[in-house]
Amino acid sequence: MKRIAFKCRLLTDVVITSNAATEGFHQSLDYIPGAKFLGIVAAAYYKDNETDQKKLDLFHNGTVRFGDAHPLIDNQRSMKLPLPYFFPKGESVEDTIYLDFNLGKADREKLTNDGIVLKQARTGYFTEGKKYTNPKQAFSIKSAYDSDNRRAKDQQMYGYYALKKGTEWCFHVDFDKEKYVNDVIKALEGEHRVGRSRSAEYGLVEISQTGDVIPLEKSLSAGTNYIYAESNLCFYNEYLETTGEPKGKDLLLPEGATINWEKSQIRTRIYQTWNRKRFNRDADRLIIEKGSVFVVDVNHTSSEAYPHMLGKHQSEGFGRVLLNPEFLMEKDNKLSYSLEKSKIQQSATSLSSVENGTNDSIIRGYLNRAMGKVSTEDSIDLLVNEFIKNNWKTYKDGVTSSQWGQVRNYANFATSNDNLEQLLFENDIGFFNRGQTENIWRKKGRKKILKDYIFGVNQDQSLPTNIDKIKFVKVLAAEMAKKASHQKQNA
Repeated sequence: MKRIAFKCRLLTDVVITSNAATEGFHQSLDYIPGAKFLGIVAAAYYKDNETDQKKLDLFHNGTVRFGDAHPLIDNQRSMKLPLPYFFPKGESVEDTIYLDFNLGKADREKLTNDGIVLKQARTGYFTEGKKYTNPKQAFSIKSAYDSDNRRAKDQQMYGYYALKKGTEWCFHVDFDKEKYVNDVIKALEGEHRVGRSRSAEYGLVEISQTGDVIPLEKSLSAGTNYIYAESNLCFYNEYLETTGEPKGKDLLLPEGATINWEKSQIRTRIYQTWNRKRFNRDADRLIIEKGSVFVVDVNHTSSEAYPHMLGKHQSEGFGRVLLNPEFLMEKDNKLSYSLEKSKIQQSATSLSSVENGTNDSIIRGYLNRAMGKVSTEDSIDLLVNEFIKNNWKTYKDGVTSSQWGQVRNYANFATSNDNLEQLLFENDIGFFNRGQTENIWRKKGRKKILKDYIFGVNQDQSLPTNIDKIKFVKVLAAEMAKKASHQKQNA
């Protein structure tokens, strides 16, 4: 068997949902399934001019197997945290990790007496270099588009969580026949689209080959052995139904070996697939999630290497296992080390250089104006936060959220800075100088503080001249109204 590693760099956010629904909110998977890479190669070679045997070998019978992409940490492909890893509630895997299958009755009683409640580590990835990460996801809300009315469609909103652009991921492709290696490399390398909303802003990735990988060969030994699900697993029972309770023969155990279900940690879920070629769903599968661990008892040591693949659907990333990995072989009831929090490996995403065009000056002008607008808005936000920090105590007892709302309304109607000053501070008609609230604004010098800051001439103690005063008042009044409302609710 030959195994080749590939790096997948996300040039945009990537949405990989765990269900086939089209509306509502979709949590993205925290990995990229091997089926996505199989689909890239299928787009290149699943054609009439290719032989049926080549199609079978590449996509159906497991001769070529496309693995899932996991986060890269310090140039190492990470693995899902094993489900037997538990940590004290209120802490994290960066502190103490207990091995559930090594905890005896006395250990559990002691933890209970010490007031320690253990929580299963169900998310996150780690490397054998003891680094750990939990991929963060970006969220956005989108709407379907009504092309007839040229607007968003009614009642068709959906929210997407996405793997973040710039992050780097790694996957392996296994070959039983090396004659297909060059075909797969040629199809995979370069830029491709994966996941959902590929025609919009999501799904652009860049794939490159990084080198060969030599899997470790291990054999079952007499006594207790641990089979770690490095990828999702899918098994079928005698009724040709997917099952979450495989038998010893499914795990390719020798005669007399048994699965210790009491110490094993297994999680299952429904796996949904969408076939873009047929534009329809395939049958749902009950799968065993990656990170699950089977504890098996074996009568005698085997002379043959234990297989790296179990179960079905191996072509699309299912079935990869590790036998007795070092991170499960601790004899104590907790690990002798802690995991160090790290980040997914990242690289800068940049557009390829292009030649100058005739309309470049127009585009540059637009971008400069857009950047200037963003910079100005950021400056206003900083100034508002600074004003609130320095003066909130002066306004919090007396000025209500509705009164700040009135200030914001005047700013909305103002046509210029001079007009705003008249509407708010003019002696006869100004908002702060009339009505029942005039006394409230006069107390503690509230009106004077505002006027000196917004329209004062002392640049060290007033608004910078380049700041739009109307926008500043709008943002300030809105934020002050929120704080006043929050204070009233908590009173």
